[in-house]
Amino acid sequence: MKRFLNLALIAFVVLSLMMAATAPAQAQQGPNINVTVNGCTVIVTVEAFILAAPPQQTTSFSLFIYNSQGDEIYNENQDYFSTPITFVATFAPPLVGTITVIVFENPIEMEWLVADYQINCTADTPAASVPCIGFTGAGQGLLVRATPIYWAPRANAASNIILDTAPNAKTYWVLGVDSTRSFYKIIIACKTYWVPIDSLVPNPDAVWRGAPLPTRVVED
Repeated sequence: MKRFLNLALIAFVVLSLMMAATAPAQAQQGPNINVTVNGCTVIVTVEAFILAAPPQQTTSFSLFIYNSQGDEIYNENQDYFSTPITFVATFAPPLVGTITVIVFENPIEMEWLVADYQINCTADTPAASVPCIGFTGAGQGLLVRATPIYWAPRANAASNIILDTAPNAKTYWVLGVDSTRSFYKIIIACKTYWVPIDSLVPNPDAVWRGAPLPTRVVED
C-alpha cells in the first residue's frame, strides 16, 4: 500500500510538471514608451504599466543613448514611484545621424525599448523647451533669498533676471543639481534654469511637508 501511494505521488508530480511545461506563458505588460527628438533634445516618457519586479523591491528605469559609433553619450536612472517618468537629454552640437535609445527596468534588467532614431543637432538648432508634464523625482523648493537666474551652472553665467521672495514666498520645481552640486536646476514657464543651492530650501507647506529636494546630478 505504501509503495502504491509513493508511485501515485510520483506520477502526480510528473504530470504537474508536464502540465506546467506545456502551459502558455503569461504575457507581461510592458510600459508605454514615447520618444521625441526635437533638435538637440531627446525626450523619453515612460507611462503606466504593470511592474515586472516584485513589490518589495525598489523599481527604477534607466535610459541609455548611444551615437552611431556605438559610444554611450547619455545615461540616467530614475526611481519608479508613479508615472509618467520623463527623461530629458539635451546634447551639444554637432550630433547628426542615428542614435540608439535603450530603456530598461531595474533590478531585473528587463529591456523594454531598443530603437534607433534620427537626430539633427547643429549649431543653428534652437534649444527645445522642457515639456510641461509631470516630472517623477522632481521636488519643490521654496525661495529664501533673492537671486539671479543662471543660464548655466557657473558663477559667470548669471542673468539680469532676478527671482525675489517679495511680496510672497515663491516656490519652484527642482529637477536636480549640477555636477559640482553648487546649483539647482529649476523649471520656469516650461524652460530650465539654474539657481545657487543656498537660495532654495524644501517647501514646508502642507502638501510637501519639507520633502528633501532631489540631489541627483542632471545634465549641465
